This record gives sequence, C-alpha cells and structure tokens, in this order.
Amino acid sequence: HWVHKLSEECSSKLILWLRKAVQDRHALTSVAMVGASAFLLKRWRELHFVRARKAMRQLVWYKALFAASHFRIMAAYLVEGRERARLAKKRAFHGNPVAGFHDSGVVVTRGWRPDEPISEWARACISKLHRSPASRGR
Repeated sequence: HWVHKLSEECSSKLILWLRKAVQDRHALTSVAMVGASAFLLKRWRELHFVRARKAMRQLVWYKALFAASHFRIMAAYLVEGRERARLAKKRAFHGNPVAGFHDSGVVVTRGWRPDEPISEWARACISKLHRSPASRGR
C-alpha cells in the first residue's frame, strides 16, 4: 500500500503545511477586510461630500429666494413711502388729499390719513406687485 511508503517526517510536514495554509488564509482574510474597509470608508467620504455639496447648493438657493422675497417686500415699502411723500406734497399744495390719485397705480381715497398703519399700505403695494402688467393697464 502507498501508506506504508510514506516517510516518517510526512506527518510533521503535513502539520506544517496545514498550519501555513491556515496562516495564509488568515492573512488573505485580513488583507481583504482592510481593503474592503478602505474602499467602504472612501465611498462613505465621497457620499458625504456629495450630500454636503447638495445641501450647500440647496442652502444657497434657499437664501437667494429668501433674499429675493424680502427684496420684493422692501420694494413695496419703498413704493408706499414714495406714494405717501407724493401725497403729502400734493396735500401741501391743495390742502387735502386728492380722491382717485393714480400716479403709481395705488388709488387713494378721501379717507386716507398720514398716521394710517404702514401694513395696510404695504399690503396694497404688495398686491400691486403680484398683479400682472396687463391688469395694471401697462
């Protein structure tokens, strides 16, 4: 039989070979785990950067829209302030407010008071901004 033809060192050589195979398998597993972890961390970092960039873009758009909307409101207050100054100037010349004054599109009636709350006038100016140019007669 072939079993009887094996040398006396065969068992120790076989044990050494098996021990080396286990060590190699452990080394390969460790290298694979380190490589996979490095790849995963790189992908996570890239994904984080992509998400951070997208969040910054959204924040910039949000801030731009916020500023634009507040700019419109500021423009309405400016229009209202000019309208009040124009009315005060007209009142100084004529003694009372002019009914149906249409210079900037805001209709003023005889009931207007200089101490009237600014929010009512701002609402009228903002609603004027929201109307289309065709409805304003331009």
